[in-house]
Amino acid sequence: MVKQNYEMYKKAFGENTVRLIRNNYPEGLDSEEFLNYISKKCKTKANAKNVLSNIENLLYMKNSYLNENKDKRDSEEEGGDLEGILEEEGYEGRVIKSVEELMNFKKYYSSSPDEALCTYNNPQGRLENYHMFVFLKKDLDKIKRSENPKREDDYSTSLLNVQIHKKHNNVSIKSRYNHTVNNPDAVHSNNLEKIAPGLTNAVEKKLGIKIDRKNDEDIPDNLKLIGDHVISYWIERNNVYVGEDVYVDNDNIHWINPNEELIVDQFLINFKEKTVKDLTGTDNSFLQEDLEKALKENKLQIKKQK
Repeated sequence: MVKQNYEMYKKAFGENTVRLIRNNYPEGLDSEEFLNYISKKCKTKANAKNVLSNIENLLYMKNSYLNENKDKRDSEEEGGDLEGILEEEGYEGRVIKSVEELMNFKKYYSSSPDEALCTYNNPQGRLENYHMFVFLKKDLDKIKRSENPKREDDYSTSLLNVQIHKKHNNVSIKSRYNHTVNNPDAVHSNNLEKIAPGLTNAVEKKLGIKIDRKNDEDIPDNLKLIGDHVISYWIERNNVYVGEDVYVDNDNIHWINPNEELIVDQFLINFKEKTVKDLTGTDNSFLQEDLEKALKENKLQIKKQK
């Protein structure tokens, strides 16, 4: 390992992150290529440090880096039709094109408030931005909710809401448990092939699109893959993912201006405009009011981290 490279990585990501890389992927420090890859994918120093905060995340980024230049599956190869592929796995498929079609499935997410799919908060808007499928098991009504919910258990996967962004073409597969389980918008790591082999191809042909396949690796629960970026987030609600200096709203990524803005929990504080925005729209504790009052009284300030 060249000492100069170590210092470059240290300057870019900080001492703790470089030690994690050195101890678990030392060859990553042999050149600037891994540094450039992380810098491109994570964009900011704060986000990079959060993304590379543990071994699981580091190994995900390592595998993503190593696989970036490998040939992906040939999406033009012949495969089965959508209905036939789903049939083999015991599913029926529905292409959702209207609010009325979508509302037919709302009753299946009513076991508890945490299981109410946020898609139903604005179904028309969601359908305008996403291609949508519902995959349902033929014996759906006989599959009982588990007392120990798991994201990939029989109940969770008995009804899958599959959404594909019309701009980015990335896939999100929603758990029937919704927020009862961790990272409910990434069932099977959003990899259609884990539902049924050949399903990605079949969905592409059905819609006449090309699905973004960068998501083939299992992504850790605290990371979100969006376009060409990977972000670390600490909360997700209503399809909004909030991190230290970035948030994703319905697959649109927003990087804050660190000289004027600050994210605290789920709130975006704008010191120039003197505003506080609840990014997830779920504040039930009046914390937003407290922040707004403190902001007006000049009791809040942006503290730069070294």
